[in-house]
Amino acid sequence: MKKKEIRGKYMEKSGIFAYTHARKTVVRKEREAVAEDLLKRRVEAAGGLCLKFGTNGMPDRIVILRGRVTFIELKRPGGVPRPDQLYCIDKLQRAGADVRALAGSDEVRRWCDEQDI
Repeated sequence: MKKKEIRGKYMEKSGIFAYTHARKTVVRKEREAVAEDLLKRRVEAAGGLCLKFGTNGMPDRIVILRGRVTFIELKRPGGVPRPDQLYCIDKLQRAGADVRALAGSDEVRRWCDEQDI
């Protein structure tokens, strides 16, 4: 069986990846990993740390930049945190932590611009 070549184009501003497969155009929303990679690149380029969390419910990333620690939960565009994630976010905020939930690369860009990175 011969594999078909898939060619696609990622439109960064809209967060959409479109490609043609079997004579039909398929459009997919941006994956969470796109926003995560953007955050990591921008934070590290500014000299900060962007550490990954692996515990269920806890935010995806811990950003340490210029003496500040921020917990960041990343979602695909339009995504919302699960109930266990909301519980952890609330618990961290009540303890005085800076916690952000960012949906998609546009929100990551906006947050990075606010931080001047």
